[in-house]
Amino acid sequence: MSAPWTEDEKQHVRSKWTKGFSASQISRTVSATFGTSRSRNAVIGQVHRMGLDARATPTRPVKIKRKTRRAPPSKPVAKAKPAPAKKPEPEVLEPEGAFHILDLKDRQCRWPVTKGDDHRFCGRTQTAGSSYCREHLKLSISPLSATTLQRAPVSMKKAMS
Repeated sequence: MSAPWTEDEKQHVRSKWTKGFSASQISRTVSATFGTSRSRNAVIGQVHRMGLDARATPTRPVKIKRKTRRAPPSKPVAKAKPAPAKKPEPEVLEPEGAFHILDLKDRQCRWPVTKGDDHRFCGRTQTAGSSYCREHLKLSISPLSATTLQRAPVSMKKAMS
């Protein structure tokens, strides 16, 4: 069993209760002020024993001012940017020819244009620094590899623009 309530504690409870503090808030302030350990339920019991008016509706807890550092003022919220427009689907390119790998010459695009067992390749003129023509080079680079493109030789960047 806990120690009996002192008159100072009772007066504190009465004062805070009439100001609208919640039982939880009162229990914290009583405990902190008087060095006791009074629970929320103990405060409610004391309020009933003192015959204080019961509240018709639950109270909204009174904000207790605490000594805390204020956060620096926040920056104004920027309006959300509109979603970027979707890029149109790349057009399907007709090859200049469908070449077997052994028939390809130097500087001809190596993009596969057939499916199945008969492998054939585009054959257009290659972009400098690539095995593909300009159009197939664009198809081969995923949006996620933008950092790779940034490190690419200047000639490749020029081909992509």
